[in-house]
Amino acid sequence: MKNVCFVCVIHEKVKPYLKDFVDSLDHQTNDNFDFIVFNDGLNIKDLDFKFSSTRLKIINVFGSPVEIRNCMIRFLISSNYEYCVFGDADDFFEKNRIAENLRLLQTCDLVVNDVHLVDSKGQLLKENYFSKRIKNHFPITPEFLVDKNIIGLGNTAIKVKLLSEELIVSENLIAVDWQIFSRVLL
Repeated sequence: MKNVCFVCVIHEKVKPYLKDFVDSLDHQTNDNFDFIVFNDGLNIKDLDFKFSSTRLKIINVFGSPVEIRNCMIRFLISSNYEYCVFGDADDFFEKNRIAENLRLLQTCDLVVNDVHLVDSKGQLLKENYFSKRIKNHFPITPEFLVDKNIIGLGNTAIKVKLLSEELIVSENLIAVDWQIFSRVLL
């Protein structure tokens, strides 16, 4: 599939975790994706490693988290991508993260990934954090999200056709990702 992208935001605070993040993407079982990085002010030349992906696109952005998320949504709406996997740049991923998300997106519009909580040294603190609350393949509905915030731009994959200008959010929101995905589900 050449119509797949992995999207993230990088900034100064993720710098200590960035090498592990990039390494986990470099070792995916499915490497047929574009790596789209929204760079919020990090001087990439100062890193002690290189982004190795040949399918890397860096988009320099500045602004609040809301403005940057809106920029990401607009970029994806205007793109030719069919599938988007989102991730946080201070995380690292299982080797099959992209392959498994793409497999699930064949029959689902949205995939929410479980997370393992780790400390700053990568030591496991809690495994399958969300699975303690819900079962695998649980159908997430707008009603479920009323008081649960388990969906974000760090642990999801989506069919890009679900994104629209109606998902652009206002600056005064606190739970931006929750708002975006609540609207997607509606």
